[in-house]
Amino acid sequence: MKRRSTRSYKLALVTLTAVSALGTIAAHAGEISLFEASGFGGRQVTLRSAAASVNNIGFNDRTASMVVRSGRWEVCSDDNFKGDCAVFEPGQYPTIDGRFNKRVSSLREIGVVGGNAGPVSSVGTLELFGQPNFQGRTARIDRDAANFNTFNFNDRASSLVVRDGTWEVCTDADYRGTCRTFGPGRYPSLGYGMTKAISSARPVVNQEEARAVHGGGWNRQHREEAGDPIVLFSDDGIRGRSLAVANDIPDLSAANFNDNTQSLVIENGYWEFCSDSYYRGQCRVLGPGQYPRMEPGLYRSISSIRAASRDNRNEQGNQQGNQQGNQQGNQQARGDVELFTGANFSGIRYPVGQDMATFDQGGFNDKIGSVIVNAGQWEMCIDANYRGSCSVFGPGRYAGLGGMTNQLSSIRRVN
Repeated sequence: MKRRSTRSYKLALVTLTAVSALGTIAAHAGEISLFEASGFGGRQVTLRSAAASVNNIGFNDRTASMVVRSGRWEVCSDDNFKGDCAVFEPGQYPTIDGRFNKRVSSLREIGVVGGNAGPVSSVGTLELFGQPNFQGRTARIDRDAANFNTFNFNDRASSLVVRDGTWEVCTDADYRGTCRTFGPGRYPSLGYGMTKAISSARPVVNQEEARAVHGGGWNRQHREEAGDPIVLFSDDGIRGRSLAVANDIPDLSAANFNDNTQSLVIENGYWEFCSDSYYRGQCRVLGPGQYPRMEPGLYRSISSIRAASRDNRNEQGNQQGNQQGNQQGNQQARGDVELFTGANFSGIRYPVGQDMATFDQGGFNDKIGSVIVNAGQWEMCIDANYRGSCSVFGPGRYAGLGGMTNQLSSIRRVN
């Protein structure tokens, strides 16, 4: 019996080695294998990313032994990383104790904050600062951090930067207490109820990605100078699940908050809230203050948000409604959108004032390197007929187009 277990284990290691060789695993990716029988026998499954429920892969409550090939893994008895949980370091576990034997339901890779142990997470980076406006002590997190006491930063954070990914930040250890989701952006203050109160944080995985939106709003400079975020709440009375927002969001589905807002807090600046994605439907501009219950038209109906200026409706009205005098003539001369063949608004200029399903007729297909949007929201696509990769550009100056440089083939107004 002992010889048979050893042979099973050797075969398991050969299998794992083959998987590692064929799977093109990133240098820092963690890996764990679960086995249905003790001694690494029976059916097995190998994971390299978090599994909120192994029932999805037909392995719930089946694990009797494990091999942690790399990384540090939190293993839990219930779905969504709840129930009894323990961290397993790299090594072989031919048997596991009664808390987990045939009881594993979820697991995820974790690591040491600010240290070298554990693999680097691919879900983003959160940088914390001890003082507002990104001043004071700093701590950088690139994986789950269940207790900030471990790196002496409990209840110290006053501002933060989400460099990539979406993060859930909580006032108590182990992701308890009041929790708030922060999307990518810079937060010079932590907003309502979170300053000097954060004790744990973790990346939110499997977020649905919305199309990229560049610029947006009527007054980008105003937004960047305002600094403080707005906070959306899922319940009346500034309560419930919350989402902090520092940038325009064209589709709140990407943050799992579509049609969820019942109350909100605006700490600074003016913001436009719309009932449909990409700033469509019923829209309303709100200024600083607390809104314990949203008005009926926006109650559980907010799908997109962007920074606005206080008098944006007058500005928009002037752009759309004034059909006399030099203002209209200037607007027509420059176009709602100006396309340039070179970066930094150089080269040949093409003014655009209406939808164009193909740039071939204009002679500038796949030749655009920079853009100025003077009015409206415009969807620009790399293929004709508004297909391929598309991005929405709001009013502003875009000296470079990144991955869309010399790729644009069609354009249309979306708002």
